Amino acid sequence: MNFKPLVIEQGVFKNKTTNITIIVYVDDMIVIGPKIDEINQIYKNLEKLDIQLTNLGEISYFLGMEIYRDRKQKSITINQKKYLNELLEKFGKKHLNPVSTPSEPGIKLTKSENEASDSERFRYQQEVGSLIYLSIKTRPDIAYAVNNCARFMSNPNKSHFTAVNRIWKYLNYRPNLGLFYIAEQSPATSPYLLGYVDADWGGDILTRKSTTGYYFTFGKAPISWSSKLQKSVALSSCEAEYMALKEAVKEYVYLINLLKYLDIKNSELYYLFSNN
Repeated sequence: MNFKPLVIEQGVFKNKTTNITIIVYVDDMIVIGPKIDEINQIYKNLEKLDIQLTNLGEISYFLGMEIYRDRKQKSITINQKKYLNELLEKFGKKHLNPVSTPSEPGIKLTKSENEASDSERFRYQQEVGSLIYLSIKTRPDIAYAVNNCARFMSNPNKSHFTAVNRIWKYLNYRPNLGLFYIAEQSPATSPYLLGYVDADWGGDILTRKSTTGYYFTFGKAPISWSSKLQKSVALSSCEAEYMALKEAVKEYVYLINLLKYLDIKNSELYYLFSNN
């Protein structure tokens, strides 16, 4: 049907003639295009190949993410309220008192001196693993706190569970946050790719490795972010900053090429990069 996979993202297919994009994740698909008739024709063509498909209509839920589209406002809101509510019920965290930050200021988690039980380890890994999925999809505000807790998955202690509970308390305080995208109101305000990157120096007291954090927006809305420990020990704050900048530039190259192959207008013409 004249669809070609993107060079840098093999799970995304583009038909440049019809300007239709297909996003595939295992057996889930999103089809995006300007004309519904052409989209429906794709379904008909696939059915001729004896491929079992269920057309769920206009998208509202995908991989645990709830998607709300306001055609009049030309906006899209993506959140994981349902997923989060299920987690709070599953782990019994709804009773926790809400707090306004996902971690205590200045907290430094350390390695446990005692061996955790199998049940404690399993419960901790379940909770942190669930929070990781939340943090990488729609909640950049908890990315640092979750990454910090994930460093102790193999042998958690009481202080680590306290830190995880702090994240749950924050999520009780802000359960409805998500991503909000809105079309630019004027051609004069064309969207551009904007990236911020920063690093601490030797912030991990166990390894003295630094933490890299970056955050990218397109059209004033977040599209990519990360908070993770650097792979080697930086010998100066300058070196830690360069190592962080390297990771952010790698992500920038991927994003700018993704926008280019998707034929997003002006994406290659406007970009800023700030290392704060």
